[in-house]
Amino acid sequence: MAKAEIAQIVTSAPPRSVGIVDPIEDVRVTEPAFAIPLAIALRESPISLAGPPIKSS
Repeated sequence: MAKAEIAQIVTSAPPRSVGIVDPIEDVRVTEPAFAIPLAIALRESPISLAGPPIKSS
C-alpha cells in the first residue's frame, strides 16, 4: 500500500501573498471556499499518477 502525506491549511485570514491556493514550505494554504475542491484535487492527483491497477494472474 502506498503512503503519502499532503498538508493543507485552511484559513479565513491567509497571508497577503497567498492567492486562491499557494504552497508555503510544501503546505498548501487556502481559504475555506476552496478547501474541498483543493482536497479533491490533491487526492485525485496521486491516484491518477499511479495509473490503473495491475491485475494479478
